[in-house]
Amino acid sequence: MTLQPQNKVIDHSNFLINGKLEAWKGPKAQVWSPLTDNQGDRILLGSTPDLSSEEGMKALSSARTAYDHGRGSWPTAPAFDRIAAMEKFIELMVPKRDEVVNLLMWEICKKRSDAEKEFDRTVTYLHETIDEYKNLHREGSHIMSVNGTLAQIRRG
Repeated sequence: MTLQPQNKVIDHSNFLINGKLEAWKGPKAQVWSPLTDNQGDRILLGSTPDLSSEEGMKALSSARTAYDHGRGSWPTAPAFDRIAAMEKFIELMVPKRDEVVNLLMWEICKKRSDAEKEFDRTVTYLHETIDEYKNLHREGSHIMSVNGTLAQIRRG
């Protein structure tokens, strides 16, 4: 019997830049498990674009442009939109639990129970962060009277 990961080999052929996944035609780095199969052979988990420093600098520049000193689309998006985006991320991530747990086991040799706890802890942390952000947003808005004029003060 040959020991193999439950997931198929993952071949990433894209990289994220300027908010879009771009096709990568260049070299790829193979991702190997530190574990070996029953014959002592290394186990290939997947491959990922082996970006050059030039692509790395383009990605950094893209991120800086997107943030725009706190004036970019994400930092200035309404709280509702940011919360919705994070909730959508969680919704898409949770069904991948078994795949992520399996990859944690094979890539960094975590025990299944520890990998499951790590995944679940991450999901809990994301939900708690969203809840805290909602509280901050709620508490950051209040009505006050200034020289007889009512004004609503709120966070951006």
